[in-house]
Amino acid sequence: NLEPSQRRQIRRERIKRKRLKRKKIRRNLIFIVLSILLIYSARNAMIHFGFIKYENGESTVFKNIWSNNSELLGTVMIDAGHGGNDSGTTEAEIPEKELNLKIALQIQRSLEKKGVRVWMTRKDDRYVSLEERVIKAQKEQPDLFISIHQNSFEDSSVRGMEIWCNEEKSIGGEESRNLAKKIEDTISADVEMISRGIVADCDLQVLRQTEIPAVLIEIGYVTNLEDRRLIFSEDYQKKVTEYIAEGVVAYLLQNNANELI
Repeated sequence: NLEPSQRRQIRRERIKRKRLKRKKIRRNLIFIVLSILLIYSARNAMIHFGFIKYENGESTVFKNIWSNNSELLGTVMIDAGHGGNDSGTTEAEIPEKELNLKIALQIQRSLEKKGVRVWMTRKDDRYVSLEERVIKAQKEQPDLFISIHQNSFEDSSVRGMEIWCNEEKSIGGEESRNLAKKIEDTISADVEMISRGIVADCDLQVLRQTEIPAVLIEIGYVTNLEDRRLIFSEDYQKKVTEYIAEGVVAYLLQNNANELI
C-alpha cells in the first residue's frame, strides 16, 4: 500500500503528463494549420504573379518558374508538324496537323511532369514555316528537338512508327542517332507497339539545320486501317506519348551522367 503522499505524487505526475500531451497535440495542430495556410498563400501568390498558370486544367509550373540554368533534367523543343493552311496528310477523318498538335501537347505535359522544361514551336492551329521552326530552336537553344508527324503511303498495308534523324550533320548528328535509339528502345520494348525502326535522312530541314540532337517521329501510317484506329485512340495516344517522354528522359539522364564523368 502506498502512503497518501505517494499517491498524491503519482496523481500529480499523471496530470502533468496529460497536460504535456495536450500541449503537444495543440502545437502539432497549430503547425499543420499554419503550414497549410502558408502553402495556400504561396500558391496564390505564384498564380497572381504568373509563376503558375493553367492550360486545359494542367499546371504549367515547370515551364513558368525554371530559368535557362535551373532545369532538373534538361530542355526540349516539341514541334507539332504542319498547321494553319498546311494541313499535312488529309487521308484520315482528322487532318494530320490536328493529330500532331494533340500528341505534341500530351508529350509536353508528360515531360514537364518528369522535370523537363519544354518549348513548343506552335500551341494552336497556326502556320509556322520550316525556317521559323529552326529559328525558334536556335533562339531558345534547347538540348533536344523533337518533331511530331503522321505518315502515309500508297500501299495501305504499310504500318508502324518510324523515327527519323540526320546523323550526318556536323553538330548534333551522332547524338541525334543516340536520341532516336533511346526512344526506339523504349517503344519496341512493348510487344504491342509496331516500330519500323530508325530512318536516316539528310534532307529534312528541321533535322538538318537544328544544331542540336533532333528527331522526327512518324507516329503511324494514317493510310493503314489498323494504324489509323490506334492513332485515333485516346489510350494509344497516351501510351505513345509516355514512351516518347520516357525515351527522352532516359537520353537526358544518360547524357547528364556522361557529362559528370
